[in-house]
Order: sequence, then structure tokens, then C-alpha cells
Amino acid sequence: MDIDRLMTRDGMRDYTDGQRETWVNDVSGVDTLAQVVEARLAQTEIKGDGRRSAKRRARKVAKRFRKASRLVREAAAEIEAANAVFVREVVELPERRAEALERKKEREQRREQARALASGQAAGALAESAHGFNTDPQCQSSQVIPPVPQSAPLLNPQPFAMPQSSNAPPGEITDYFPRIDLPEAM
Repeated sequence: MDIDRLMTRDGMRDYTDGQRETWVNDVSGVDTLAQVVEARLAQTEIKGDGRRSAKRRARKVAKRFRKASRLVREAAAEIEAANAVFVREVVELPERRAEALERKKEREQRREQARALASGQAAGALAESAHGFNTDPQCQSSQVIPPVPQSAPLLNPQPFAMPQSSNAPPGEITDYFPRIDLPEAM
């Protein structure tokens, strides 16, 4: 096996394909062998066996063959996973790093443009405000109009009216709190 060829994408693919095919063929052979051994041992009785002892013994032996078969299937899956990791982490890594570096440079350029734009806008705003402070107070702009003070209308000029005399019986609640009509809610 040539290690230099193995360290390429095609070399690793060929090696893992070969291993996987070999192991998949082995799995089918081991599965067939497990069935044959189990059937043969289930029919073979040893002196002193109980009613189902031969079948139980056959299942115990076949269980080990099936476990070996399962482990070989897992090995085939792991060799495929090893190829995928090799491609992702070794073969494609320089390309991914170059793309990430390019994205980083583009992002930094966009940030630099945004900083330049923001500093230009801030400088313009500061210049406008400085220019506004340097104007003659006698010559005010027509745009600047002082606000007109507004007063809120009173709904009831005397909100808490007191009863006329202290000897009079207490009146209605509307004597103390006059009725105010409010607009209805929509």
C-alpha cells in the first residue's frame, strides 16, 4: 500500500471502498455460518441433555456469531465515517480556511465602510451644530419659532364644592363632585 496515494482523496476512497466491500462480504458469510451452526447444534443432543438444552446451547453459540457479524457491520460503517472525516478535515480544510478568511476580509471592509460613513455623519452633525451656535442672536432663522404656551381647559373650575351650612343634612354626592361628561370610548 502506497501511503502517499492513501493520503489523497481518491486513494482514501479506494481503500475504504475495498475494506467496506470485504467486510460486507464477511458479514454475509458470518450470518450464514451462524444460521448453519445454530441449526446443526439444535439437532445435536449430548447425553444427559434436558428437553430444550440443545436449542439453548445452539442459541448461545449463534449469539456470538451474530455479535461478530454486528461488529463487522459497525467496522464497515466506521471505515466510511473515517473517509468522510478525512475528506472534511484534511482534504477540504485549506479551501474552507481560505473561504473563511475571504469572508472575514469582506466583513472587515463592510465594517470599515460603516465606520467611515458614521464618522462622516458625526462630523457633519457637529459642524451643523457648531455653525448654529455661531449665529447672531439678533438674526434668528425663520425656522426657529418659540413655542406658544398652552393652557389646559378646566372641566370644572371649582372641583370640590362644600355644602352651604354646617347644620344642613348632607346632600347628594353630586353636590360635592359635579358630573363630568366624558367622550365614550371607541
